[in-house]
Amino acid sequence: MERSAESEPKSQGTQHTVNVAVIGCGWWAQGWHLPHLARYEHVKIVALVEPNSNPFCTLSSSPLLPPDKLAEKYSCPVFHSVAELLESDLGAMIDGAVVAASHSAHFTIGAALIREGLRRRDSGNRVLNLLLEKPFTTDVNEARKLARLSKEYTEGAFIINHTACYRPQATVAKHLIATKKIGQVRHIVASMNGPLMWLFDDPRNDSWTKLKTNHGEQKSGYGWGQMAHILAWIYTVVGDEVAIPTRVYCDMGDAPVTGADVSIAAVVSCSDGTTFALSGTALLPGSQYTDPPVGKLISVHIFGDQGSLMYSGDDRIPASGRLEWRKTSHEDDDNQIRQEFPCSNGDWATVVGEEIMSDGFFFEDGETEGLGPGSMRQFIKACHLSVQGHEAGGSPLPSKLNDVNVGLRTVQIIEALYRSASSGTSVKVD
Repeated sequence: MERSAESEPKSQGTQHTVNVAVIGCGWWAQGWHLPHLARYEHVKIVALVEPNSNPFCTLSSSPLLPPDKLAEKYSCPVFHSVAELLESDLGAMIDGAVVAASHSAHFTIGAALIREGLRRRDSGNRVLNLLLEKPFTTDVNEARKLARLSKEYTEGAFIINHTACYRPQATVAKHLIATKKIGQVRHIVASMNGPLMWLFDDPRNDSWTKLKTNHGEQKSGYGWGQMAHILAWIYTVVGDEVAIPTRVYCDMGDAPVTGADVSIAAVVSCSDGTTFALSGTALLPGSQYTDPPVGKLISVHIFGDQGSLMYSGDDRIPASGRLEWRKTSHEDDDNQIRQEFPCSNGDWATVVGEEIMSDGFFFEDGETEGLGPGSMRQFIKACHLSVQGHEAGGSPLPSKLNDVNVGLRTVQIIEALYRSASSGTSVKVD
């Protein structure tokens, strides 16, 4: 496999090779995760887990490779289950696991891997780090359980693949909120609109239009399929203690053929009095996979009592938007001056004293080339740090990378969107 000329994320000390397993080898794993991982010089794909002997996806432009061909391509064995992998000799040698299985399987797989990490900690073995695809889970109770379990295992990183949250713009926005540059958050308006009718109104895409759970088949669509992106960005930026959701009222519009939800309009009530309007639709014409591709239109406006933060644009056209901070300066009692700070390069350096990003609008990172999005890079860095610590013989330090609170918020709100739309009333957030 060809290695990338792009530089790997650096960690202190000698670069040891880290062993990674990929669990779930469908469209996203074959098109993104596996090629990204294979380009890292100091990463070895040591195992694949795929229960389906003939994985199929209508979204792929070419047939997916069956497990035996993947094993040949990446020179590693394939297991039928996580349990089979962990019981094998390879199980104890894995430093990180990328979970790209079906949404409804996230809890079971995530819990099994965290328990493996806890078992290793008790026996003094190597740390296990996780990169889990979004959404965190598709059930609030499962999300709570997985969040609690992950907090027991502080040594391993638990990263959810919300790629927009690992863009520099999210780091900048989070700093602005945390340092009260806009004061107390009072109002949020957010929308995410994509060219995705081809996905959600095609009966062949039942894994996107129907949610298979332990309680049977339930409605799915744009809510579970897309809204985690924008919700995760918002709650990454505002933090754990702001805009805690308490009630949701939602109306949905459905696709004519599949009945999947393709438009969402919601109001989220919050415990701190923040008002929150949320919307999204798949009705934008076009497709992100055509040539030229049509991007998603995303807008997040966060208003505080001393300023506002805005981030909007077309995620295929960087020049279409930028992160912007506005504040009102009270220079005297009779005069208020509005100041605008486009958060790019030199402008941002005046705020925190460093330049960490380019100007423009960047949201999801779905590039197939290179070493992957920021979430993947941080996952690999965490694996390297864990291996270095294990080789040095020291006790593992707690990882600072844990996205479960953000994951829980997204699941709580999305699940409430569906309950409210079904009942036609405002519902309490579980």
